[in-house]
Amino acid sequence: MVWRMKTTRPALFLFGLMCTALPLRGQAADSKGLYQTLYYIPCSTYAEDRKEPENSGKNAVDKIYVSGWLSGYNYLTPNTFDIAPDHNVDKALEWLDGFCAKKPQSSLEAGLLQLTDELYPNRMKEAPSAKPKAPETPFDDIHFHIQDK
Repeated sequence: MVWRMKTTRPALFLFGLMCTALPLRGQAADSKGLYQTLYYIPCSTYAEDRKEPENSGKNAVDKIYVSGWLSGYNYLTPNTFDIAPDHNVDKALEWLDGFCAKKPQSSLEAGLLQLTDELYPNRMKEAPSAKPKAPETPFDDIHFHIQDK
């Protein structure tokens, strides 16, 4: 519980920052297309983080960062319900693993920009009209019921 509290607050803060700083070309940058990056992760650092056990330490922080980026992108991009409807965060991380292996001098942010550019044409534009499917884990079940009330 201590670890969760220590990591939850920074994660929520980071998500909030991502939502306010997400670069949407032509919408969220200065006249030259530039913007301030609030949390820079070089590909070399990301590659080291990914060697840690799944869902722990900096590996978990990177997963939260990517989740926040994609969620912020969904929220701030017009006509976008889900930028990666056929992907989950783990698949996005695997794609970023490949990006950083090919471009070790680059950054996680550059990878996310390229990923979202590539996914954009096939994004889900509208929420599905069907009811959400039943959750598969106890945590999801609790969350699902809270949303229904």
